[in-house]
Amino acid sequence: MKKDYDMVVIGAGIAGVCAALAAARRGLKVALVEKQEFLGGNASADLMVKPEGAMAMGHNRFADESGLAGEIRSEWYRHRIWNCRVLSQILWQLVTSEKNVDVYLHHVATQPVMGDEFNISAVDVQHLISKEEVRLAAPLFADCSGDGHVAFRAGAEYRMGREARAEFGESLAPEKPDGGIMGATLMYGLRDMPFDVPFASPKEARRFDEYPFLDREHHNDMPGSPWWLEYATVENVFDDQALMTALYRIWFGYFDHLKKEHPDFYARRFVEHLPKYPARRESRRFVGDCLLTQNDIEQGTDFSDKVCHGGWPIDIHAAGGITSKDRPAIQKFVNPYSIPYRCLHSKNIANLFFAGRDVSVTHCALGSTRVEWTCGVMGEVVGTAAALCRRYGCRPRDIHPAHISELQQELLKNDCYIPGLRNCDPEDKALRANVLATSQMPLRITDANRVDRVMMGEKAAQTIPLSGSVLDQLILMMANSSAKSTRVTVRLFVCGDSLNTLFHMERILAEAWVDLDAGFKGWASFPLHAEGLDPRRVHGWFLTATHPVEIGVSEREVPGCLRGRGSNQDETIGKYTGYAEPAQALWHEDIGTYCFRTDPIQYPFSPQNVVNGIARPEIHPNVWISDPALEFPHDLELGWEKAERVREIRLTFNTGLNCTYPVRFVGRECVKAYEIYARHEGIWEKVADERENLFRRRIHRMDCQTDRLRIRILATHGEPQAEVAEVRIY
Repeated sequence: MKKDYDMVVIGAGIAGVCAALAAARRGLKVALVEKQEFLGGNASADLMVKPEGAMAMGHNRFADESGLAGEIRSEWYRHRIWNCRVLSQILWQLVTSEKNVDVYLHHVATQPVMGDEFNISAVDVQHLISKEEVRLAAPLFADCSGDGHVAFRAGAEYRMGREARAEFGESLAPEKPDGGIMGATLMYGLRDMPFDVPFASPKEARRFDEYPFLDREHHNDMPGSPWWLEYATVENVFDDQALMTALYRIWFGYFDHLKKEHPDFYARRFVEHLPKYPARRESRRFVGDCLLTQNDIEQGTDFSDKVCHGGWPIDIHAAGGITSKDRPAIQKFVNPYSIPYRCLHSKNIANLFFAGRDVSVTHCALGSTRVEWTCGVMGEVVGTAAALCRRYGCRPRDIHPAHISELQQELLKNDCYIPGLRNCDPEDKALRANVLATSQMPLRITDANRVDRVMMGEKAAQTIPLSGSVLDQLILMMANSSAKSTRVTVRLFVCGDSLNTLFHMERILAEAWVDLDAGFKGWASFPLHAEGLDPRRVHGWFLTATHPVEIGVSEREVPGCLRGRGSNQDETIGKYTGYAEPAQALWHEDIGTYCFRTDPIQYPFSPQNVVNGIARPEIHPNVWISDPALEFPHDLELGWEKAERVREIRLTFNTGLNCTYPVRFVGRECVKAYEIYARHEGIWEKVADERENLFRRRIHRMDCQTDRLRIRILATHGEPQAEVAEVRIY
C-alpha cells in the first residue's frame, strides 16, 4: 500500500512532534512515524527522561523555549502533573487534533526508496505487530529519530564517535579521535508499599562490587537520580536487545545494592516500571552545510542563518558510561547561543532535514544540543522550512540564503526565540502604532527577603536598565555587621552588548564611595552624578568594600537586572549563581535581585517595549510592566492616525521566562483575565474577552476597522502588575 504526503517525519520525540505540527499548521499533509507505542522519544511514558533545555536548571534566565515547545510545556503545566506519562498524552492530543497529521505508532521505518542518488522518494514502514507494510511517499523527509537509520540507509554523510582536539580546536575533545560515545540510560518507576518488599537479584545482574570506583564523590547520589546509570558502545548502540540486556544487568545490580545498603529508604519499594527501549544520548550525527562546534557554543557565534537557540551546558558524559573510570560527566556552562539552519539539513541528500540529537554538530557540541526542548525548537524550524520549500518549490539547502530572512521572521511571528534577532515584519501594523499605557513600573526594588554577604576582595555587581541620560544617585539597601567602619565604593560602567560580554566593563563612567558605620543598616546613597548616559546600552554597577558588608536581596527577578560576582584580583565579573563551583549551580539556584533605588527614577518598562521587536527579556527588559502600586485594570493602547483593518491580534505575555528554576506550573505574573476593545468613529466595541488564560501567546481573530485598540488587563495569576512582552497586529 502506498500513501502520498507533503512531508514524512521519522521519529515522534519532541523534535519530530514539533516538526510535524509546524508543517501541518502551514497546510502540509504530514506522516509522523514512531516505533514506540507512545509519543515523546526519550521523554515518552516508557523512557521517562524529563525534558531539559536552554534554561539549564536555572543557570540561564529568560532562556526557556517558546513557540511550539513552549506551547507543549504550557499544556503540561496546565495539567499540574509533572511526569512523562502526562506529557505523552498531551503530545498525542496535539498531533491527533491536527487534521493534516497521520500518526503511525508502532511502525518502524525499514528502508528509504531513492528517486536518484541524492533524493528520497518514499520510505517503507512496517507495523511491529501486524507486520503490515506501507510506503510513504513525499517530496520532503525529516529524520528526527536520533539514530537516523533512514538517513543512514539513504547514504547521508554522518559522523560517529569523538573528533580529535586538533580538528576544530575544541578544548573538551580528546587528543586523538576515537569511537567513544555517550551512554544510554534507563529511567525507572518505583512504588512505596505499606510492607517490606523482598527483592531477589537475577544471577545475571552485575554486582556493584565489580565497580570499586563507584564510591567516588561523583557517584555519591546513588539513592537519588541515576543519570549516570548508563552504558553504550559503538558496537551495541543500535542493537536494542543487546543494549537493553546490558543495561538491565547493570540496573538490577544497582537496585540490589540499594536494597541492601539503604534499607531504610528502599525496603518497602518495588520496581513498578522499566522501559522497553534505552534512552540514548548519542549515536549518529549527520553532516549538514555547517557543523556546530564547542567553540561556536562558547563564543556565541552570530550566524547569519541562526534559527533557534540552545543553552544547556556542554554536558559530555564519559564514553563507556558506568564502566568508565573517568569522571561521569563534564559540564561546562554556556550562555544562550544560536543554532544555524545549515545544521538541520543534509549535505548530500537534497530533500532530507534533521532535528534532534542527530543534527550536524561535533561530539562536544552535542553535549549541549541533545536535550529535548532544544531538539523541539529545531523541529519547529524544520517544519516551518518545509512549508517554505513547498511554497517556492525548492530544496532544504535553497532556503539559505534566498529565503532565510523570511524563515527567521516566520519563526519569530510564531513566538520562537532567535538570540539577537528582532521582529521587522512589514505586515505587522503594531510596529507603526503609537503605544500608550495607563502606567509603567518605576525601577526600584525595595522588598528584601534576605541578604547577600560580600567579602573583602570580592566584587558584587548588577546590571541596571536605564530610561534617561542622567543617574545622580544609586541607593542600595546595605548593612555593616562588623565592629569597624567600612568604606564601600560603587562604580558605574557600560556593559557589553551580548550575554557573553555583558559583564565585560567597556568603560567606567562614574564612581562614588561612602563610609558605613559599624552596625549600619538601611539605605546607602552613592552620588555618582553620571550624565550623558545612553539608555540604548546596558549599564551596570559593581561594589567593593574594605570589610565584609551585606546587600539586601529581593526574591523577585526583575527583567533587565542580572547579578554578577568577581574578584578584585582581576577585571572580570561573571554571572552570579550563588555557588563557587559551576557544577553546583546546575542543580541549585540562587534567585533574586539586589535591592536598590535610583535618583532620578528610571522607567525602563515602557509600553514601547511591546513593539521593540524582541518578545522576551534579554539583557534589556523588553517588556511593559504596569505600576504595581495601582489597582487593576491596567490599559495598553495602540493607535494610528487613520483607521486600519485588523484581522488578527497576537499577544505575548511574560510567563516567567526571566525567572530561574524550579518549574512553576503557572507563573504569578502571567496575565489571567483581559479584554480587547477596538475604537471606530469614536465608539469602543469589545472584540475579545478572556478570563482563564494560562498561556504565554494568545491569538485573537476578528475583522474590524479601528484607529485605536485597547488591551485591558483585569487580573494576573498573583502579581499586582500586568506584564506584556509583545503585541502584533495584522
